[in-house]
Amino acid sequence: MKKPRVSTGAFTGALLMAPLIAGFYLAWQLFRLPFVPFSVFDWLSRALPGRIITFAIESMVRMIRWLNLGRTDVAAKTAEQILSVIIILVAGMIAAGVLFAVLRWSAKSALSLGGALGMILGVAVVVISQRPDQAAPNPILGASWALAM
Repeated sequence: MKKPRVSTGAFTGALLMAPLIAGFYLAWQLFRLPFVPFSVFDWLSRALPGRIITFAIESMVRMIRWLNLGRTDVAAKTAEQILSVIIILVAGMIAAGVLFAVLRWSAKSALSLGGALGMILGVAVVVISQRPDQAAPNPILGASWALAM
């Protein structure tokens, strides 16, 4: 039997993450549940060292001005939102690539390893999305939805 390739895993991750992100967006728009990419981006901006954040902000402002994209505050907010979705997409691609790499060397079932990875990432997303400063209308529904997705 042919072993799965890491590149196949990354491609599979991208194919799975796109509808997942769309589902999170739909739940955010319809039910005001947390939009996971925004929550993860906000968490990253709080968790990363200040120098990295400062460098990123200054680079973004320079790029917005260089490209003449309009008002800096509006363009920066849009760029942050796009970046948050890209971060989640790439994280899913990396996670699937790593899973496929592990499957190349493991005798374990793909279903059990994939399920374990999904559960670990799901719990991480739930913890990150449950911020006290962002009150969701129904935190239990939001956590359940994020974990189910």
